[in-house]
Amino acid sequence: MTRRFLHIILSLITVVLLFSCQREEQDTTVVESVPPRGRVSEPAAVPGVFLVKFDDSTVEMIEEAVARGGVSTKSAETNEVFASLGVVHMERLFPHAGEFEERTRREGLHRWYEVTYSTDIPATKADVSFNSLPGVEIAYAKPVIRINDVTDPSFGRQWDLYNSSGGVDINVRPVWNQYTTGNPAVIVSVVDAGIDIEHEDLKDNCVPSSKNRNTVNGGNRVYPGSHGTHVAGTISAVSHNGVGVCGIAGGDYLAGVPGVKLMSCQIFDIDGGNGYGNSAVAIKWGADNGAVISQNSWGYTFDFNNDGRVSTQEEIDAQMNATVRSADKEAIDYFIKYAGCDNNGNQLSGSPMKGGVVIFAAGNENMGNGAPANYAPVVAVGSVGADGRKASYSNFGDWVDICAPGSDIYSTVPNNAYDYMSGTSMACPHVSGVAALIASYYGGYGFTNDMLVDKLISGAKTSHRASGAKIGPLMDAMGSFTYGSTVAPSPVTSFETAVSGNTIALSFTVPADEDDIKAYGYLVAVGKSRSAVSSYDPSSPAPDGVNVVEMKTGQAKAGDTFTGYLEDLEFNTTYYIGIVAKDYSNNYAAMSPVVSVATKSNNPPVITRESNEEIVMRATHTYTLYLNVSDPDRHSFKVAMSDETKVPEMSRVDENGRFYILFTAKRADAGNYTVRITATDSYEGVGILDIPYRILENQPPEIVKDLDNLVSQSIGDKYTFDLSEYFRDPDDDDITFTVRNSDNKVVTTAFEGTTLQCTVIGYGLSTITIVAKDNAGKVLNSQFGILSKNPANPCETFPNPVFSDLNIRTGEEAQTLVRLTNSNGSVLFEDNAVISGFSGYKVNMRPFAPGRYELVVRYSGQEYRRTITKL
Repeated sequence: MTRRFLHIILSLITVVLLFSCQREEQDTTVVESVPPRGRVSEPAAVPGVFLVKFDDSTVEMIEEAVARGGVSTKSAETNEVFASLGVVHMERLFPHAGEFEERTRREGLHRWYEVTYSTDIPATKADVSFNSLPGVEIAYAKPVIRINDVTDPSFGRQWDLYNSSGGVDINVRPVWNQYTTGNPAVIVSVVDAGIDIEHEDLKDNCVPSSKNRNTVNGGNRVYPGSHGTHVAGTISAVSHNGVGVCGIAGGDYLAGVPGVKLMSCQIFDIDGGNGYGNSAVAIKWGADNGAVISQNSWGYTFDFNNDGRVSTQEEIDAQMNATVRSADKEAIDYFIKYAGCDNNGNQLSGSPMKGGVVIFAAGNENMGNGAPANYAPVVAVGSVGADGRKASYSNFGDWVDICAPGSDIYSTVPNNAYDYMSGTSMACPHVSGVAALIASYYGGYGFTNDMLVDKLISGAKTSHRASGAKIGPLMDAMGSFTYGSTVAPSPVTSFETAVSGNTIALSFTVPADEDDIKAYGYLVAVGKSRSAVSSYDPSSPAPDGVNVVEMKTGQAKAGDTFTGYLEDLEFNTTYYIGIVAKDYSNNYAAMSPVVSVATKSNNPPVITRESNEEIVMRATHTYTLYLNVSDPDRHSFKVAMSDETKVPEMSRVDENGRFYILFTAKRADAGNYTVRITATDSYEGVGILDIPYRILENQPPEIVKDLDNLVSQSIGDKYTFDLSEYFRDPDDDDITFTVRNSDNKVVTTAFEGTTLQCTVIGYGLSTITIVAKDNAGKVLNSQFGILSKNPANPCETFPNPVFSDLNIRTGEEAQTLVRLTNSNGSVLFEDNAVISGFSGYKVNMRPFAPGRYELVVRYSGQEYRRTITKL
């Protein structure tokens, strides 16, 4: 008897029992049941749209009307009803299926039509009118469907796939290591919001665009939605490609192994909560286009008042009595029957499976029913959190087949992004992903959908924290792959030992397993009595004085060398050891020969430097030193640092004993220092490493090239200097520059990085001072001048009139005669001096009486005369 047939029988029995006590259950607040309860619940409906199934004779008349492009038929009665409802459009619900049209018509799916009528007509009137028409077999308002997810805080990336610390997960890594990472011959149709088929982590595992289907807007172009893209990533994000996340069946990019293919069957707008797409059409499309697994994280909504939850009594009653709608039911049946098959239901050549598997999220109302997930032929999926308990939102009941992680699931979202989502929507693709792995490995001619479902559910964990919550056994990928195993692995025939302190390393060859490829793990019996260890039977409790340590093979293959460790034994003690190989189904091999091994004294931790170069730092620099700290006996240890300064800071890089010390020299004066690193193990063994370091005295910046004085002959002249060519710091510090300008009416300055630009805007002399400062604040000043000369006045004298000093400024540096005479021609002052524009000359006029004087300046063969007024 198949599981599916048995499920149907049990459901029918439950229906009878529930119907007999219906009144009593209506008087209680418990919302737990298995539908139906004697009537069909109507979910929230799309306004103005009915799904109608006509009988064989009537559908011919409907087809003729549609072919003419109208809604008028040969039946006056039908036309009268259509006119009263304001029917404006009819089209086949399931479009013409090409090569699969034969089986589509044989199953009667061509008789389903989507009929659009006036939204002014109440749905109750439409229901009565359509269902009273001769030739109509089924008619109901098109249901609104909703995404089965909720929003919760996140706390761990991909804990759901494999948690080495013993958390709740689907245990998929052993399957990747031992069996398969996926096969592109397996296609999963994702009936949901659209998948971002250009996502960096999905595009390599998506079917060609022509294979996708948009039932919202029509055609093959799908529009990316967060929900559909997130679901797709859990199933088949490309694994080992260096970006993003790993999909359950995403292949192995580094090994050149592609994953299962994703087909996007869009039924929701981009990210709308409700969907007006055709779910039945989307499910059937998958079967007709190569999919063998149909992933469905959606359900009907009974939130009639649109407050975001099922809360009123009317809504609760409707939810609790909900069943799958007829068109969806027939599409599901079609997928299960024909996926992977030809028109006659025979398995296609190259198809991984005969028939398909339809997987549904149970829903998120924390109620005892959910549709369409409660339809017996589908696999209904409940949700657990990271604590292993039923998620607070998950629907539940005997109709839920299996559960999987659904809270805080990290996966792909559109635009090459990633995010957390929660809900049975997120649990469902875990089951679809494992189903895809099963089809990838076991698939081929003769493999059927019933075989897949049997492995999927029978291999799940029946004993888990949520086992009493009516959400089924917990998804266990490795359990599904090894379900039905009866042959124990070959025994471990010999093993080598190595001792360090109170730790014993065991090394041996991984045994093969006839029906599981290799041994999954080992039970190592260790004790101080040879006879006690030799008598150990893994199917019974261990004898007194015998401790049993379980080890897992991990990624090692049959024939590889496996090394495991017995830790925290007594020091200087003789032990006897025997090893029993086992598979995942707890089939045990015979025990290995028992050997004796003696432990030794404790070894302290060992601290080593990754670089032994001398640590010498300039005053403002930093230095990073990596350390490796390990314990030869594999003991845990603590690492401490002591130092007389605050220069070193220590941090741990990883969990393998790698540390780094960051030395920041500016925290101490120049000098020689030592930092001590101490590692202490759990048995008080101490390892010490002293690390000397030296901090150098800081040196100020210095000039490498002089800045020369400049003479400008024209207003608007520009001069540009890269100051990094003129200054350097002996400590290799960065230098910051500031500029002081003595006369900004003569020259303007501008800075960009280390580039200084000076622009002449007037006549005169401006002194430019450059201040160079290093990271420690030490400075160096350097000056140069820019002399802007008026060509019409090569010899400048100022001020005039003068009271005290008369200034004389020439051009180029030259021997110059300066003579001052009175009105009688008597020489009152005369001097010969070297004068230039940058080193002018002063004549003290204070001793002279007020009046007019004649100044003569003679240099370079030229003579200049000026009349000077003394005040």
